[in-house]
Formats: sequence, C-alpha cells, structure tokens
Amino acid sequence: MKKIMASRGDTHNFGKHVESSGNGWILKPRTVFWERLFLDVSSPFRRGADRLGGPQSPFAFLPRLRFARHPSLRVGGLVEALQVSPLREKEVDPSFILENMGGLLAVCSWFGMDDMHCENLKLGCIKETSRWVMGPVDIEMIFKDIRSPCRVGILPVDEKRRFAAGIKCVNGLIRSQGNRGFLAILYGYLNCLHHLVENAGRYVALMEGVKGVVNAPVRVLLRNSEDYAVLMGKVAKKHAVNPELPLLVDEIIQMERGDLPYFFCTQRNKAIRYYANSSLRREHGLLLPGLAEGRAIRTLEIRELMDDRERNRQLFEEGGLQLVSSMNWSRSRGRFHYRDLTVELSHPSHRIVLGQTAEISGAPQKVVKIFK
Repeated sequence: MKKIMASRGDTHNFGKHVESSGNGWILKPRTVFWERLFLDVSSPFRRGADRLGGPQSPFAFLPRLRFARHPSLRVGGLVEALQVSPLREKEVDPSFILENMGGLLAVCSWFGMDDMHCENLKLGCIKETSRWVMGPVDIEMIFKDIRSPCRVGILPVDEKRRFAAGIKCVNGLIRSQGNRGFLAILYGYLNCLHHLVENAGRYVALMEGVKGVVNAPVRVLLRNSEDYAVLMGKVAKKHAVNPELPLLVDEIIQMERGDLPYFFCTQRNKAIRYYANSSLRREHGLLLPGLAEGRAIRTLEIRELMDDRERNRQLFEEGGLQLVSSMNWSRSRGRFHYRDLTVELSHPSHRIVLGQTAEISGAPQKVVKIFK
C-alpha cells in the first residue's frame, strides 16, 4: 500500500482521523461495520437485501465497495474510495433518479441512519461499469429512533444548516422537473417505506444473522460537531452553542487532548461510553450518565424496526405529509398525479393517495422547505 497522503474529516479518539491514499483506498480508524453491512459487495446482508427487493430493490442504487483490514488498526479498516463522474441529465431519467432519492430517504429513515449531509452522499456514474449510484459513503449512526424523514440530514433541518442538506446533490434535477420532481421523490419514499415495513421481519432476520452485529459500535452524538468546533476554537462562532447543554466532564476530557468527542453504544450494551486509550482497547462510561439524558436520540433494538408499529405509522403517514409540506409546489392548491400517486393540496388539509396501498389526509406540517 502506498504511503498515506492526505487526511480529511474531524479528529477523534487520540488524534485519529480518516486518511486517503493515492491508490484508491481510504483508511478509517473507527468502526466500518455498518458500512460493510450495507455497502460491501460481499456482505451477506446486502446480498440478501438485494434478493429480497428484486429488480426494484431499495438497495440497488447504493454503492458497492470493497473493504480490507489494516494491520495497524484494531478498530476500523480500509474502504475503497468511491470514484464517480457527474450524471448528465440527457443520459438519465431524472424522475427515476428522484424516485431513488425518495427510496434512499425511506431507507435512512426506517433504519434510523443519521448524518446524511451533502458531504456524505455521493451521486454519479461509475466509469468502468456505467452504473449510476447514490448513497452514503459513511455510516456511523444507525438504529436511531427517527420518526420523520426530515431528521436524517437529507432534507434541510433548519435555515442555518440548509447548505449541508444531502438533497443538494439532486437540486438541479428537482428544479428541472418542477412538480413532477417532488412527486417522484414522494412516490419513491412511500413505495420504498411500504416495502420495508411489509418485509420488516425478513430484513430484521437478515441483520440479526450477521456475525458481530450486537457488539458493533454505534456512534452517539451528544451535541452537534459544529458546537464542538466552536467551543474548541476551530471555526468562527457562526451560531450560539446551546446554553442548556453544559459540557460533560467526558466531553472536556476528549476536547482537552484536541479531539472532537466521540461516544458510542452497542446493541448488546446501550450504555454510552468512549475510548479511554489510543489502542481503543479500554472504554469509559459517562461519569454522570444522567446528565446525558435527552441529548442523544435513543438507539433502537434491531427488532424494534419490525415491532414498533407506531413508529412505522408515523414515518409513513406523518412523514408523507411532512414531505409534501417541505416541497415548493407551483401553486398552493390543486391536484397532482404521478404514476398511481395523487397529491391533493388544499386548506386546511392535504390528501395523498398511493394506488390501493394507502390514503393519507392531514394538515400541512411545519417543516423547512427544500428551496428558499
């Protein structure tokens, strides 16, 4: 392997950071378990999920990458760098791409994947195979108790962080398609989410059958990385740090050594903890775990993906209405059609009909619009 040439990303766990080499590999000194699960060409879960979904698999558009061990790392490994060229609108069906963006939104929401910002999502064509891909290149936070498609980072969360929304990679396609583009995203989201919920037991069984899944670290955020960067003086203070979230001793310990704090839990042990030595062999739990309550999104048990019917209902019904409310329609009232999807905008409520699958009615939701 060639000498590591460049670094990228934040510093965690005793000065460790993602490093890229000139030979097409990226060194990640933190767990890559979840990336392997979803993106590895040889992953049993990925192969099983592709078979389960058939030709219209919600995973078909995700990247397929190679992974390898690195002798210097106890935690982490080498990941193939994803090299893509920009999509040319004349060479692709924009509606199909946007349907799959809706599908990605459903996959991330249902599996509780967070942090899907624009730097984490890749969209483009792989030159060697002419296959287009769209999806994350980093998966650290998963099984979060997310109950809205607006909470995974793909859609703008607030005006201050609009620039970081993952959906930026398809903004041009949406603008070129207008209402049809919004409908394609909504159609892809609802169809994919329906497939995941209907086959929840099979996906859960696939995941539970993967060796090591209960002990793999799941990253836990106690505050935004931007807040840490401001507190450590690494960036200009562009926004106020939440005064209601005083620093924990466990955060200060990591910041004093120059690291952005990194916390995690596992499926087997939900206690939040962090690495206490540079070999990442020793772990410390929070000194005062009660102070962390309410800061982090709860990490679900894998079986809750299947068993929590209320969460699935919220993602489908309220999530559908939130998506409709986030879209910049050409007019505030009217009826729009796409395939077997109908959206009726009216006041005081909207109505969504997806073929024979579902009918949703409800008031417009207070969410940030995709475009200003």
